[in-house]
Amino acid sequence: MVESMVMRDRGTPRNTFLLKLARYDQPVTSEKLAHGTPTSLPPLPADALPNRLTMARWLVDPGHPLTARVAVNRLWQTFFGTGLVKTGEDFGSQGEPPSHPELLDWLATEYLRTGWDTKRMIRLLVTSGTYRQSSAVTQEQLDADPYNRLLGRGSRYRLPAHVIRDQALSVSGLMVETIGGVSVKPYQPPGLWADFSFGKIKYSADSGAKLYRRSLYTFWRRSLGPPNMFDEGTRDVCHVNPQRTNTPLHALTLLNDETFAEAARVLGERLLGTPANDASRVRRAFTLVLSRPPTGPERALLFSSLDRARRHYRAHPEQVKAYATVGHHAPAVGLDPVEVAAWGAVASLLLNSDEAITRE
Repeated sequence: MVESMVMRDRGTPRNTFLLKLARYDQPVTSEKLAHGTPTSLPPLPADALPNRLTMARWLVDPGHPLTARVAVNRLWQTFFGTGLVKTGEDFGSQGEPPSHPELLDWLATEYLRTGWDTKRMIRLLVTSGTYRQSSAVTQEQLDADPYNRLLGRGSRYRLPAHVIRDQALSVSGLMVETIGGVSVKPYQPPGLWADFSFGKIKYSADSGAKLYRRSLYTFWRRSLGPPNMFDEGTRDVCHVNPQRTNTPLHALTLLNDETFAEAARVLGERLLGTPANDASRVRRAFTLVLSRPPTGPERALLFSSLDRARRHYRAHPEQVKAYATVGHHAPAVGLDPVEVAAWGAVASLLLNSDEAITRE
């Protein structure tokens, strides 16, 4: 049986007073404080009980000027890197004003008009001409608008670590799309939990489908987060704005972490699973990872890398055998292990390319 905590209102509301220096035993006056909202925002309905349900309804009331704007600003920040209000964590007097206030107003009212349809709002953003701009920039544009607050070009930023991991799982075909459920424990280098807990806590990775769930479901300790998510919030404080990191450990993780090495191997098997020639497989690999066909020079580079990988693995059969055992996903039956390793190397090259881990 699963137990769940349920919150309910007290039968008799607790008396609340204005406190001196927030000391619970030193009220400033004997006058009790009443429920209410900031005077700059709409009041609570006069005929409603001043409880959490009323507060929730007040937050999503169409006359509330803030909630929908904060929500669409978060969505904009997700896809453009920076919100229309740059200080997404602060819409108050100490935050920055919106760069495009009328656009923010329209998006908020559209969000309300469509019944808070988040999927529709996301589609609206990513199919807009603004989102589909190239991030290429001239020196004149850079001088006039270095931070692209005028949205004259596409935004360019490295994708968050959890998106990069999910992308690798998705294109390889490993991702398990099941929605909901308990947290899962994917691969993690040995000893991390033991080191921070002086040997008292040890990490035991899951097996099977749990290894390939979306990063959203990854088990997280506030004292030590997943080691392959360098730019995620620390979970001991609230992080609204995304964190950007340039640590070289991120590059090493994309090359050597078991999740990414296994994803590259399975993607290599996926490319070999259909009858085709090298040219067709190169094109398919490029399209799967980067959503476009390769140019002539890119195609030549991949052919060169594939040929070099084949020669290397033919000369080092012990590495081929070791590569086939990376991760828990069983090797595909009937495929040449040397070809799997060679195409896995090409897949890893693509998964580590700048275009694969950058929104541009």
